[in-house]
Amino acid sequence: TEACDISCADGRGALVAALPADAAVRLLVQNAAIGDPAPLGELDVEHFEAALRVNVVAPLALFQAFLPHLRRGEGRVLHLGTSVAFHPQRGTAVYGVTKMAFHRLYEQLNAEQVGVPVASLSP
Repeated sequence: TEACDISCADGRGALVAALPADAAVRLLVQNAAIGDPAPLGELDVEHFEAALRVNVVAPLALFQAFLPHLRRGEGRVLHLGTSVAFHPQRGTAVYGVTKMAFHRLYEQLNAEQVGVPVASLSP
C-alpha cells in the first residue's frame, strides 16, 4: 500500500515509483474522486480545478504511467463512475461535470484501442 496525493505529479510519481520496474499489473481501478456539493452560482472554482485534477487529470496520468505494467500483466482498467454524470442534480456540478469528463476519458481510451481492456461502471 502506498499513500499519495494523486492530484499532483509528485504524488503520482511516488505511487508509480513504488512499483518494481518490471511489475506486471493485472488491474488498475480508478475510483478516486472529489466534489463538494454546492449550488452552481456559489461553487468554489479552486475546488472545481482540484476536482478536475483528481477526477480527470490523475486517471489519465496514472493510466499512462501504468500502461507498460498493464500490458506486461495482460491487465485491464476499471473506471468507477457515477450516475450523477448522466443525470444532473442540484448541487452536484463539481462532481457531476468532472465525472462526465472521466467517463469521456473511458470512451476515448476505448476508441484509441490502447492495448488493454477498459471498462466502466456507474452505480
